Amino acid sequence: MELITTSPNDNPSVTFNYFKDAEDLRMCVEGMKTIIDVVNSNAFSSFRYQHVCTSSNRPKDANAAFSLEQYCIDTVRIWHYHGGCQSGRVVDHNYKIIGEESLR
Repeated sequence: MELITTSPNDNPSVTFNYFKDAEDLRMCVEGMKTIIDVVNSNAFSSFRYQHVCTSSNRPKDANAAFSLEQYCIDTVRIWHYHGGCQSGRVVDHNYKIIGEESLR
């Protein structure tokens, strides 16, 4: 993170360095493989759409390129930069939002 100006109203410049370490990309790919296995399982068969392809049910087209590595690179984003809240005031010890039902 780098401050662009000294004004508190200006956003800083943030570089997340996604996948700078090769292990991060490997872990993303392994996570995606696990998700694909779950989606392709018998238990999830009633939740699948026939027109949505995963690596194991994609069309066998010579021109169809599919790379989990590229998918991770293209889609991983952080939308909530901070991600924290005060325990005991916002969330309880089980990470439930205080005052809300079934919300974590």
